[in-house]
Amino acid sequence: MNNNHLNKSIKNYIVVGGSKGIGRELSKKLLKQKNVRIILLSRNNIDIKSPKIKHFRTDLASLNNLNKTLELIKKKYENIQGIIFLQKFRPVVKSKNDLALELRVSVESTKIIIEFFKDMFVDNSSKSIVVIGSIASKFVAEEQSIDYHIAKSALVGLVNYYAVSLASKGIHVNMLSPSTTIKKENKFFYKKNKKLSSLYNELSPLKKMMKSQNIVDVIKFLLSKKSKYVNGQNIIIDGGISLMWQEVVGRKYSKINKKETKKI
Repeated sequence: MNNNHLNKSIKNYIVVGGSKGIGRELSKKLLKQKNVRIILLSRNNIDIKSPKIKHFRTDLASLNNLNKTLELIKKKYENIQGIIFLQKFRPVVKSKNDLALELRVSVESTKIIIEFFKDMFVDNSSKSIVVIGSIASKFVAEEQSIDYHIAKSALVGLVNYYAVSLASKGIHVNMLSPSTTIKKENKFFYKKNKKLSSLYNELSPLKKMMKSQNIVDVIKFLLSKKSKYVNGQNIIIDGGISLMWQEVVGRKYSKINKKETKKI
């Protein structure tokens, strides 16, 4: 076994499903730190060339493939600093098995990975698990399927359970539920569709859309020792949109003025 792999001065972060979007931005941020190694589990490799990134091609829909990957990681890297889950089930064609596959990729694989690594966290480290969920765990997003909503809601229960059951090990588990986010992959779309991006900007109390970097900053905090007493939280990151009363938003953007609403 390579002694370099066991060097406890190296911080090993497992990033699940993070080859694009928020995961890519997180990797860029983590790589700026000294003595960091990113263990990436995803179907596709990341487009960042760095010897600090170790990619393990993994299909989370295949439990056999996932378990083989976990055993391989265990042989090479004995200590874990934190785990970040960013995976998303993306069906190419809709089928009757979509719910089962959605739950396997989003929920069951998360459970398996946590169970596998829960005794491998380094003492005196942040010992943090961060699960990226969705506002669909609390609100109905019509553009998303019912399978997606079920899976994201199930993740809330998973986070709650592990936040309590792993607390005695010093591991804190939290969830982030972001709203619509500008990423490298959709940046051109929102730049091209100015009416839509302007509407989203106007909807936000902050008057601007969220960027992936905003989410990464919160993840980085949760991975630090400064967040040790933050545990079992589902943090909604939406700039405050969810605090606004829906009827007020509806009236505002349907151009119904206040005088008319007072007559109702």
